[in-house]
Amino acid sequence: MAISGDRDFLSIPIVTINDFSAVDKLGRAVTRLGEFADNGDEAFGICMEQVTSGHTMKVGVWGILKYRPINVVSDGYKLTVTTSGFFQAAAADTTAVGNAVGQSGIDFADTTSAAFATGMFSFFAKQFIDALSGGSLVDG
Repeated sequence: MAISGDRDFLSIPIVTINDFSAVDKLGRAVTRLGEFADNGDEAFGICMEQVTSGHTMKVGVWGILKYRPINVVSDGYKLTVTTSGFFQAAAADTTAVGNAVGQSGIDFADTTSAAFATGMFSFFAKQFIDALSGGSLVDG
């Protein structure tokens, strides 16, 4: 099974270390080694299909991608990665990997409802959010 829905992205195949065969693993951030990422710095892309450990998986690295938030994220917020590859709104002193894209201005659903959210990602152009820079955590 793979993530469906409207999106346009660039993907790269990687061999996994973790088991991504369960449907709740789709949309989580992964490292270059095929493990779940635990922060924005080590995130390489987003799991796009279900595979068991040791197999090749399609990883979305740039573009409009479906992702799995750990809590509600509003339209325009910068996104970072938290424990076990989940996404959340970026805070000061974290690395942003993308921006949440809203659907008709409605906030995204909580992960416990197994909903996917949509975001614009570039794992090649990560942005560290320095608390002293006064940078915005929201685009737009």
